[in-house]
Amino acid sequence: MHNKNTFVFAKITPKSEYFKSIKSELAGILEATRKEKGCIQFELHESECGCYLYLYEEWLNKKSLENHHTQPHTMAAAKKIESWLAQPTEVSLMKKL
Repeated sequence: MHNKNTFVFAKITPKSEYFKSIKSELAGILEATRKEKGCIQFELHESECGCYLYLYEEWLNKKSLENHHTQPHTMAAAKKIESWLAQPTEVSLMKKL
């Protein structure tokens, strides 16, 4: 039996001079995001090399994830970090097997 929830891995590649700024910005939305309806898990990770950040997310369904992207805290953080990225965020949507 597989899980029907929506899982997300997002790989964030900051410009090196903005790594700490992006890390701080994303850490600042963790609590608000975890309180969103349909959010089961929302975790921020840092690669051992200190050059990438990853978000691991679990949502009740795709609708909950879509709603997350319309939240003021999410939109504000995305707008703020946009110019700090070395490349666009790589987002993988997955299903648990």
